[in-house]
Amino acid sequence: MIAYIGGIFTVALLPSLQAVWPVFLILPLAAVKRLRGAILLYLLGVILAACWGGRQLSHRLPVTPDPQDVVIQGHISGLVQQYARHQVFDLSVTGVDSPLTEHLRLRRVRLSVYHSEEVFRAGDELRARVRLRSPRGQQNPAANDSERFYLAAGIDARGYVRELLLHQRGTRQGIDPLRQLAVDWLDTHFSAQAALTLRALIVGDRTGLDDQHWEWLRRTGTAHLLVVSGLHIAVVATLGWLTGRIISAPLMLAGGGALSRFLPALFALAAATVYAALAGWGLPVQRAWLMLLVFLIGNWQLLDLGGWQRLKLALVVILTLHPLAILEPGLWLSFTAVALILWQLQQRQPPLRPWLKLPTQWWRLQLYLFAGMSLVLVMNFNQLSPLGIVVNLIAVPWVSLTIWLLPLLLLLVMFVPAAGQLIEWNLSHIWSMLHWASEAPGLVVQTAQPSISVLVLALAGVAVMLLPLPLRMRGAGLMLFLPLLLVPSAKPEAKHFRVWMFDVGQGQAVLIETAEQRVIYDTGPGFGDGRSAFSYTVAPYLRSLGSPMLDRVVVSHADLDHSGGFAELHGAFETGRIYGGEPLEGVSVESCRQGGWQSAGVSFEFLTPFKDQDGLSSNDRSCVLRVSNGYCSLLLTGDLSQSGEYRLLSAGKIEPVTWLVAGHHGSRDSLAAALLDFAVPEHVLISAGYGNRFGHPHADVIERIEARGIPWSSTARDGALLLQASDNSCTLSRYRESKKRYWTAG
Repeated sequence: MIAYIGGIFTVALLPSLQAVWPVFLILPLAAVKRLRGAILLYLLGVILAACWGGRQLSHRLPVTPDPQDVVIQGHISGLVQQYARHQVFDLSVTGVDSPLTEHLRLRRVRLSVYHSEEVFRAGDELRARVRLRSPRGQQNPAANDSERFYLAAGIDARGYVRELLLHQRGTRQGIDPLRQLAVDWLDTHFSAQAALTLRALIVGDRTGLDDQHWEWLRRTGTAHLLVVSGLHIAVVATLGWLTGRIISAPLMLAGGGALSRFLPALFALAAATVYAALAGWGLPVQRAWLMLLVFLIGNWQLLDLGGWQRLKLALVVILTLHPLAILEPGLWLSFTAVALILWQLQQRQPPLRPWLKLPTQWWRLQLYLFAGMSLVLVMNFNQLSPLGIVVNLIAVPWVSLTIWLLPLLLLLVMFVPAAGQLIEWNLSHIWSMLHWASEAPGLVVQTAQPSISVLVLALAGVAVMLLPLPLRMRGAGLMLFLPLLLVPSAKPEAKHFRVWMFDVGQGQAVLIETAEQRVIYDTGPGFGDGRSAFSYTVAPYLRSLGSPMLDRVVVSHADLDHSGGFAELHGAFETGRIYGGEPLEGVSVESCRQGGWQSAGVSFEFLTPFKDQDGLSSNDRSCVLRVSNGYCSLLLTGDLSQSGEYRLLSAGKIEPVTWLVAGHHGSRDSLAAALLDFAVPEHVLISAGYGNRFGHPHADVIERIEARGIPWSSTARDGALLLQASDNSCTLSRYRESKKRYWTAG
């Protein structure tokens, strides 16, 4: 099994599927009898994962910066995500009006509809003229890989509706219209808050939960309660099992022993299948259902399998059907939890009074789960909730009991509407408990991304804590685990600095780290509905550092593509001094017209192109920041126009720099030829969105750069850019290049 999974994992690390062929050079080792089985299983895993990946890629729309307009028809699969100004849904393609093979191969596309009076629902038939792109996403350190998600989910293209040609409602049969009916019924019979929670629990629709709810769930370590996955499938299956046991009791008395033996498992599987279908059959739900199926097969005695054998078989089945699940934290959290439950059940329990047995076992199980899953949580989410064990002790049985009673209570609501108040009262108290718990001091320990040596030490500590050893020896295991929580994130050495220019789309966000400080220049774009790109592009990396304090924040000016993420940054992270080219709502902002500071041998200096700010455009009010350690230097100009650049030149404030960030995302009115001639940058950096509607970077700007033989990099093309400055070298690396996998879109 290990060899087979190793083969699948190998393919998941490849930069290209063409790199599979050298793997087969190990085939001659199969001549060695001892190695033959492992080698063949390993290669089988490689072949399966490569074939699966090749098939998925063959359907994906090729990468091109130019969007493609095409007439497409199909039906909406899954629930529609409703936002203030737009709707998002997946369209299962049934026909495409195009002679191009790349269009005819499309299976499923994710579409947005902006400013439309039409309301779309699951199961609707559509025919529309759409503008499509390859499912390409931002690439940033520690952030979710959206391109891997799209490949695994079978989403072959993304785009938006330009012209709706046909919209027929409710013409299809199947589970999606039933899910839509369930959503409509819940919205009609319950208050908005209760309906959103019930939609998450019943049909897996979490889009209505706001940032505040997710923050409570994240801090209390209870996000799994509102994400339909293993816990919910297990709870519903248990309810089905108990129902089957009740029905089978009279059958046993009537002599139907054979049938009664299978009924509980059949009812468990049926209940879990119906629930999984209502929840939308997402990838986490599919994995939980497959795991349940394998365990039930053992109960049907079709296979003579013990608990550990069933667990291993379930892992093999899931990875065979979904090879990229091997990189999903949710998979390992689920299997780690089941493994810990099996391990705890095998431990010898001290004799206890009957009324103490169940509470003691539940408490012991939570301790095992906390100790065993802590390492997985720290590795994947950079946080640990020491008090989360207490919260889960209360919340897990509470929510599980709620799910058990929901079928009866919802049925009762149909006849006695007042019964809905009981459900709302229960749900409101669950949220109140989570809200209260989220504010408890010391609830969350944010950790930095650990090194390999610290991980190995922590793994040894977890093993010691889980083994049936005396309490003092388990305490020694805890001591081995503590460095994982206490080791700070790595910072540059004195006189060195490190810069991340994040891939935030059509906007800008730059983090500068020294041995003493972290400075962020701009916060990425915001959107009209109040959301911003900061949460999924910049915040994950900051959390991987242990949610550090941002000693200084510089917001170049108030344009939404530079300041859009500030509110979220200010609410989620501790900040020091805040500088801005223009006022920001709700905070006191210091002027960036002059001055600067030193940090561990690195100088930060504000340059002022215009002393008189009257009559200036927002772009020309941008903060201009120069960072240097005496050997490497970086110049950031925000959205400064060529007029401002000439002002800096005439004032003698421009010196040669190592890295120059193109102003205004490389627009035509930026990066004047004179600036390039005087600054003589070794490399030009451009922060822009892939295929953006403004055409940034402009062809004239690229021509000016290339005419001088200056290399350039763009976040749109290369993903996040990492600059590392020491006292004798200045290096640049591109995230798409350094972290390339076979599904990386260009």
